[in-house]
Amino acid sequence: MTAITDCDQVYGPGSGHLHDKVGDNPYPYGECTWYCWQFYKDTQGLTLPGALGNGTDWVASAHRLQWTVTTTPQENTIVSWSAARYPIFGHVAVCTGVDAGGTGFWVKEMNFTYYADEHPNLAGKIDCRHVTSVDGIQGFILPQGAQAGASAGGTGGPADLLSALETPLTSISKAINQAALLVEAEAMTARSKAISVAQMGAGGLVMAGGTTLAVLSTVGGGNPHAGAQRGAQLVTRGARRLRRVRQAPTGGAPGGRALTAAERSWLAKNSTFRT
Repeated sequence: MTAITDCDQVYGPGSGHLHDKVGDNPYPYGECTWYCWQFYKDTQGLTLPGALGNGTDWVASAHRLQWTVTTTPQENTIVSWSAARYPIFGHVAVCTGVDAGGTGFWVKEMNFTYYADEHPNLAGKIDCRHVTSVDGIQGFILPQGAQAGASAGGTGGPADLLSALETPLTSISKAINQAALLVEAEAMTARSKAISVAQMGAGGLVMAGGTTLAVLSTVGGGNPHAGAQRGAQLVTRGARRLRRVRQAPTGGAPGGRALTAAERSWLAKNSTFRT
């Protein structure tokens, strides 16, 4: 029987079951997310949560679940790429080996070297490849309860595992660094996400921050960054206006302008807010 670690072999029911629900795996069969979820189930008996999102969302979900996330490849961790690198949903794979010289690492995955919908006969095929570029990588995830393997250049013994988990103080430092990388990745993928929202509809897109990006994209005429700037301007303008109203005498005119009916009504209801 084919194992979930056999390269270039079909794992699972195969052809005719693409996108089906197979077993207790919450992801569509044949997708990269399905493979990563199933890998831990079959190799370590670990059941991952079913709300990790698309491939680009797994690092954010890992932080939410307080899993270990590092920028260093390690065996039996999940590597997540952003949607900017692999539009529009990102990608995840299992890191299965690390070069001793730190020149790269090996992964096993599904739905990477081909598009499964165009090649349904290859549904569930396990791909193996060597990765040397860090472009678009958001982090390496070690789910809670999972056992990691050898670090780069390490022996895979207890010292390597402790090094991966590290002391609390170092973990805090790594968390801050990872958060910065995540913000940078989100900024990189904002435009592609917003375009996807416009094309597919906000209701049909399962992606972290999709609704916010849709709103910002609408305000900014298709550009979420411009929408954010416009929103900031409106907030600043509103705060300035509120300050003038608060400082004006009752029924007075801030800046020489008479209060509007709406402003007088607001002041009547919020008299204790005045300075």
